[in-house]
Amino acid sequence: MKLTVYIALALFVMIGLALMGSVKEASELRLLVGAAIIIFSTVGAALYLVAFAGLPKPAVAGEMISDMVRLFKRNDPDYENLDTYSKGAEEILIAGTTLNPLATEFKEFLEEQVRNGTRIKLLLIDPEEIGPDSDLMRKIAEHQGPERSANDIFQEITASLTAFRELREKGDKQVEIKAIRGLPTDTVTMINPGRAHGKIRVELRPYKMRQELRPGFELTSEHRLYDLLYQQYMRLWDEAKEIP
Repeated sequence: MKLTVYIALALFVMIGLALMGSVKEASELRLLVGAAIIIFSTVGAALYLVAFAGLPKPAVAGEMISDMVRLFKRNDPDYENLDTYSKGAEEILIAGTTLNPLATEFKEFLEEQVRNGTRIKLLLIDPEEIGPDSDLMRKIAEHQGPERSANDIFQEITASLTAFRELREKGDKQVEIKAIRGLPTDTVTMINPGRAHGKIRVELRPYKMRQELRPGFELTSEHRLYDLLYQQYMRLWDEAKEIP
C-alpha cells in the first residue's frame, strides 16, 4: 500500500512539473496549477501514510491479530466447532459451568476421540455439593439470562455428568471427570495442554449474553499468556474433586 502511494505521488509531481515547465516561460496560471498539484498531492500522501498506512488495523472478531492470537465470536462464519478445533489432538481438557453442549451436541465426537485413544479431561461445577437451590446456582442462572433458572443449571450439570460417566466406561482410564464448587462463567478448551504445539481457546460469557454471541480468543503455546492460563487451569484441575 505504501509503494502505491509513493508511485502516485511521483506521478502527480511529474504532472505538476510538466505544467509548470520552465518558470520563465510558464504562464501564471500554469505555475499556480502545477504548484497546487505538487503541494496537494504531497500533503495528501503524507496525511494518508500517517493516518492509515503506518498504523495497524483494529482487531475484529475472526481476525488473526498475530500468529499466536485469534479473536472470534461463536456466530462467526469461520468459527471452528470442537471437532475441527481439536483435530489431531492427543489430549483435550475442557472446563466450564455445565458443559451441556459438549454432552449433547458433541457426544458422538467424544466417543470417536475415545476410540482413537485421545485423553479427555472434563471439569465442571459439582451439583451434588452445591445443590439446586444454592445461591451459586441462582447467580449462575441470573448471569446467563432471564430465561434461565437455578434448577435449569442443576439439571444440565446432572445430565452432563451422566453422559460423561457413560463415556468414561467406554474409555477406561482415557476419560477423567472432575468437579469443583465454583468455576468462572468462561468455557476453556485446552488442546494438547503443556505441549509445544498446544493451544487454548477461551470463550467468555458476558452478563446475559446469548450463546451464539459469546466472544473469545485463542492462544498458541508461543504466546506469553499461554503459560499463565495453562498453569491456572491445571491448578484448578489438580484441586478439583474426582467424580466417581
